[in-house]
Amino acid sequence: MSIYPIIKLMPQFKVPQNLDMEDRIIGKFTLKQFGYLAVGLTIAYISLNKLPSPINVLVSGVIGVTSFALAVVKIQDRPLPEFLFSLLGFLYKPRQRSWKHEQQTETLIKKDRIVQKEDKKVVKKQYSQDELANVAELVDSHGYSKLEEDE
Repeated sequence: MSIYPIIKLMPQFKVPQNLDMEDRIIGKFTLKQFGYLAVGLTIAYISLNKLPSPINVLVSGVIGVTSFALAVVKIQDRPLPEFLFSLLGFLYKPRQRSWKHEQQTETLIKKDRIVQKEDKKVVKKQYSQDELANVAELVDSHGYSKLEEDE
């Protein structure tokens, strides 16, 4: 018996494909874009009416063009504000990383008490040939060495 007739009777639903896309609020503008336009154009309108005559057109024009660019312009499929934050982060973060080894303390919690564990440096001990030969003899003889009997 085939499962296909049973699946055919099940209801079909469309799954949205662009889940990460922002909702369009007004026309083709998202809420952020509309906010950039509304705030920028409001400031441009106020500066046009309140500043003296020759300067008001220049200042309100710059503010209007800037707010429009923040709302609409995309650089490499990224909105302009996101691109500008990435650019500032690139300019002010160091480009070369250096590793500084510091003694680390590890905090362990054991049954209502805090224990701090410190990293300890491993000191390598130099063994002489005689000491290595004695250890090898003990390992080979499973603890029954002729050397120990001599002592």
